[in-house]
Amino acid sequence: MPATGSTTIHSRPVYLVDGARTPFLKARGRPGPFTASDLAVQCGRPLLLRQPFDPAVLDQVILGCVSPGAEEANIARVVALRLGCGEQMPAWTVQRNCGSGMQALDSAAGEIAA
Repeated sequence: MPATGSTTIHSRPVYLVDGARTPFLKARGRPGPFTASDLAVQCGRPLLLRQPFDPAVLDQVILGCVSPGAEEANIARVVALRLGCGEQMPAWTVQRNCGSGMQALDSAAGEIAA
């Protein structure tokens, strides 16, 4: 362990340079007339527009979602397609109750560091 007391989680440093999230909702609350993918697309579109590259050059899409609808079992795939990432883009969903978003970030960092 380094003298600072920190530990290395991944084999090389990974930096989060931008991000966005959907609004918090009350437990068992409804997002109004919107699906989870509607909210994710509204969150992801401005995020991608801020980047200096085309979404199609991403390696994959990893999305955390506590409760996707039955028609959106792999909501990451639905969102990736709606954001124009291309039909060949791999996408997977993390579903870990209140930790879905953080687990998605950690999983993405692990994929990048590998």
